[in-house]
Amino acid sequence: MTNKIIITKDTYNALTDTNPKNHIFNSDYGTLKYLTKGTATITIEGGKSYYTGSTSITHDLGYYPFVEVFCIMYIGTPSGNYEPCPFVGSGTTVQYGSSYRITTTTLQLYAQFYGVSSSTWTFDFIYFIFKNNLGL
Repeated sequence: MTNKIIITKDTYNALTDTNPKNHIFNSDYGTLKYLTKGTATITIEGGKSYYTGSTSITHDLGYYPFVEVFCIMYIGTPSGNYEPCPFVGSGTTVQYGSSYRITTTTLQLYAQFYGVSSSTWTFDFIYFIFKNNLGL
């Protein structure tokens, strides 16, 4: 006997129903399929009194997909590691961070810093979008 997880839609019995179209989740089937991987950059020029930036990636799936987003923030030359997004960091006079918002058609990426800085801030994002593989 194998262990599995089945979650059915309302009015269906998870113990007896074998039709995957009646399931919300079934561990017997790969429900997520890799759709795309991409990168995006948001540059914020503190010397021009800009403190926020955003960019949009279109996916057109028509539903809210599962996404993973990571970001690395730097002034000058990239260093350090990608952080899971959303993240917040701080320095002596600033606080900075990144976040994202997923819709049924786009992945919105946001970057911002607060405080005193005349530097150019670069936020490099890497994202992964997955889609429902059941075709339901």
